[in-house]
Amino acid sequence: MINAVRIYKNNNQIVQTSVSSFQNMLNELTISGDISLLLYRSRFHLGGEKLRYRRDTAVVAYKMVEFFSKRGIGGVNFLKSSRDVLPENIMTFIRLFNDSVRYENPISGWNKR
Repeated sequence: MINAVRIYKNNNQIVQTSVSSFQNMLNELTISGDISLLLYRSRFHLGGEKLRYRRDTAVVAYKMVEFFSKRGIGGVNFLKSSRDVLPENIMTFIRLFNDSVRYENPISGWNKR
């Protein structure tokens, strides 16, 4: 989804499909409440559990570690209330997430938009 949003416009079918898949996954993960995706020692932890990387997904996982690290982001909290977020808002969030690498302090760049 992150790459699709970076490359294509919001009305692109690939973007819309990937955002929809993300929303479905988010709905499943937050069914019991808020959940955190944390990066610790180059490994992701979801809801306190270390994610195991399968051989076929390890490259994607390591690219996400690099993505987070470049932005100085140690994690993302997904609130149960995010289940009601509109797809357009998810796309905006991902665009900000992608663009944040341009700033010395990535999070401060979000306030400049």
